[in-house]
Amino acid sequence: MAGFLKWIVELFAGPKPTQIKVRINFAKDGNCWSYDLEADDHVSDPYVKAGNKIDFPHSQPTSIIEFRLQGKAGQVLDFDLDPNLPVKEPIWVESGQCPTQCNPFPSDFSVVRKSPNVIEVQNRNLNAGDFHYRLNFVDSGGNKVHWDPIIRNGGGGGP
Repeated sequence: MAGFLKWIVELFAGPKPTQIKVRINFAKDGNCWSYDLEADDHVSDPYVKAGNKIDFPHSQPTSIIEFRLQGKAGQVLDFDLDPNLPVKEPIWVESGQCPTQCNPFPSDFSVVRKSPNVIEVQNRNLNAGDFHYRLNFVDSGGNKVHWDPIIRNGGGGGP
């Protein structure tokens, strides 16, 4: 009976969100930070591609991507959660072009969890689109650093 009820719930509740877990490995050489993405679990492997790219699954009602920072010993880089900024988001999303300032998110995107080392971004977009992303960090000296990962959402953006 329990199996039947589970099947009914899955049938009518629809598909569960796709959870993509990504680890951002970073290192500093002189004044330059380098970044490398890798899947943080085996379920995320199909979505994390060579060349620091992430592919959102197509036609899924919701995808959640978790970014987790991991650096070399003695090197500190956190997501920028500066409370003095007018909009305190460690990731910026913009349709059509790379964001240069934090504008309101497209309605299908939201940050659902944020801490200095982990953020989760929800993508509820069902349509192919060209969205551009910018991750914002701060180092131990208070210097602002950003990185534009390639996250493909089924549109024509990204190589």
